[in-house]
Amino acid sequence: MEHCGTRLEHAWGPGDGRPVGEIKISMDQLLKEYLLSRELDEAARCIRELNCAHFHHELVKRGVTAAMEELHDKSDSNCVGINIDDLDAVAALYAFLVENSIVSESQLRKGMKRLNDAVDDLKLDVTPNAPALLIEFQRLLSAHGVNIEKA
Repeated sequence: MEHCGTRLEHAWGPGDGRPVGEIKISMDQLLKEYLLSRELDEAARCIRELNCAHFHHELVKRGVTAAMEELHDKSDSNCVGINIDDLDAVAALYAFLVENSIVSESQLRKGMKRLNDAVDDLKLDVTPNAPALLIEFQRLLSAHGVNIEKA
């Protein structure tokens, strides 16, 4: 049974022999660094180096979740209002990645679908404002020129 799981992981995961968990950790690290530095070119270089184009939907999911977590953490530390800078930075990153053909629009849509499907979990695990933040993120993507609604 373990062999089947490994084969599926290679088919649907990174596919280059690295464990999916390793790729997820790399994604989390590069997204955290991007949220600190806002360096689009460096983030794009790191994403290219991951060499997992068919797994970019996970990058989308993890990036939006990381931005929501940052917003939630900042609002818990008595910041007035909700500052959506982190969500906007992630939207700008994804727009840049799509514009430069690093991440496909279909992978972006797939990642957003996964987020929308998991909204109840996000409300519990990340922030009760997850549904509104997902709507805001989609608005920010559109403002950056990426429309994920088209087929």
